[in-house]
Amino acid sequence: MTMIEAVAERIQGLLKEKNMTQRELEQRAGISHGGMNRILRGETANMALKTCLKIARGFGMKLGAFFDYPPLSPKNFV
Repeated sequence: MTMIEAVAERIQGLLKEKNMTQRELEQRAGISHGGMNRILRGETANMALKTCLKIARGFGMKLGAFFDYPPLSPKNFV
């Protein structure tokens, strides 16, 4: 699994967990619909840490909590 795939999986899981729609997250995070779709489809070659921070804040969580997900463990990407 690539990092972007793991991020997409994390976002999908949090959307379900928090009973939130993709559109709600986009609005809260300040990310365009097209941009979020590219992230969720894994069509983003590089994703800035700033974007991850926006997404985490959109979920009402700190960045560390967003990355506290086993598939996003640094050991998977060395």
